[in-house]
Amino acid sequence: MISKVTGYALIFATVLVFNLITIVVTSVNSTLSQFGVYLFVPAIFLIAPSYLSKSSSIIVIFINGLFLDYHCNLPLGFNVFLFLFVFLSTLESFNLSANGSNYIDKRSLLLMVNALFFVILFLLIKFKVFTLSEWILSRFFVDLLLSSIVIFFISNPLMRFLEQLGERIINLGTEKNHI
Repeated sequence: MISKVTGYALIFATVLVFNLITIVVTSVNSTLSQFGVYLFVPAIFLIAPSYLSKSSSIIVIFINGLFLDYHCNLPLGFNVFLFLFVFLSTLESFNLSANGSNYIDKRSLLLMVNALFFVILFLLIKFKVFTLSEWILSRFFVDLLLSSIVIFFISNPLMRFLEQLGERIINLGTEKNHI
């Protein structure tokens, strides 16, 4: 059984990892923007490690959505609403962790979710729901392709890393309880 302190440490560590990823993606975007390319990889922020309970996963996903809204200059709540909707309706049943044997299925699911986010954002910009810079169709496809490649290659290592991090925190928490 995981203690409350260990549970909070797992949430904090997971949020910290995702925020570091957000900062890295934002830094990469500042460089790529010189070439007219933008990475938008919200699907990787939906990875809910197996060590998190459903309620802890919702907390992490909520915080990830807020940080992604802030760093991508999107209206507050855009990613939060979509993240929670997708997680509660779809991803929860797939348990996106590294312990499973079907990485290809998980990656393809993440790619589909990312494409869904892209299409929704593209339509909201086209219909002027959001007052963001115009996104032309060719740039949309380039951004989607590049973001999909990044998700394809980063999702498995990220899942493994999060699982190992969670195991270490849980082991650390159980060692302290036995002392």
